[in-house]
Amino acid sequence: MIETKNFQGPPNNISPPITAGAWSFGPVGGYFLTESLRLNPNGKVTGYDHPNERSWRIENYRLLILAEDGTITWRTVETFKDKDGLINVVLENPVSTQTRFILKQNTHQLAPLETPTTKPTDSAAQSPLSGISDAEFLFPSNLEVTPVRINKVLLVGSYLTALYHEQLHTLHPETDFDYIPYNFVSALPA
Repeated sequence: MIETKNFQGPPNNISPPITAGAWSFGPVGGYFLTESLRLNPNGKVTGYDHPNERSWRIENYRLLILAEDGTITWRTVETFKDKDGLINVVLENPVSTQTRFILKQNTHQLAPLETPTTKPTDSAAQSPLSGISDAEFLFPSNLEVTPVRINKVLLVGSYLTALYHEQLHTLHPETDFDYIPYNFVSALPA
């Protein structure tokens, strides 16, 4: 399961993950241009080679597909499951909103994910190059905003920091602010 963050609310769970398999892609009501388009966790589009579909991201709960130069080529208009239970994502071009394409889940993605029958017991048996994915590194799924009261803050800096100290103490009297002046860091000329 992939969690996306839009920083305007709680994470949005996408299940099954859109990075789990290949997708069919083509105009609405027309023939698919490809049945092997993949949305990789690192944000790259593979399995289909066209400059208008090079990368992807999720922003404000919408799938965006970007061109080679980083401009948005496609954005989600509608998402639904068809009679076979396959996910269909209707995309529109932001410049020409009448131009619509569809991203359709391929049938083999409906199969349950295989799980290993035995767990590795020795952590040294894992590859030394294995690690977290790019997407997990950039957007950690285990981080959440929690209300925490900050009790003490130490400000270190120049005289401008003294103004910050004064203003922050006025705005947040429940927090203890300490200030250490640190001026003239560089050597003075002789």
